Amino acid sequence: MPGRHRRAQVDGRTGADRPLKIELLSLDCAECDALEQQLLRVLRGLDLAAQILKTGDSTAFALYGLQHLPAVAIDGQVVLQGQLPSDAELHNILRSYHFPNHS
Repeated sequence: MPGRHRRAQVDGRTGADRPLKIELLSLDCAECDALEQQLLRVLRGLDLAAQILKTGDSTAFALYGLQHLPAVAIDGQVVLQGQLPSDAELHNILRSYHFPNHS
């Protein structure tokens, strides 16, 4: 079966002019669904604009060299692989990509 893709847009006041480009690379599994919901929740909490592409395409997995799923890539760089971070960890990752000069 060919890879599946689903797009989502998260509207936020912060970054509306340059939304984060996030790829959620996952299969149909409970952990993958949990990470998707967590990602949406944290983005909304930060009020960050983002374009999310959820894909189950094995070609994308290979291009990123993924060994474990789920995985998250931001602007083409894998930032999470094979783990469910805490909300605080995900919050910090998203902030560091949107506000690279702030700690």
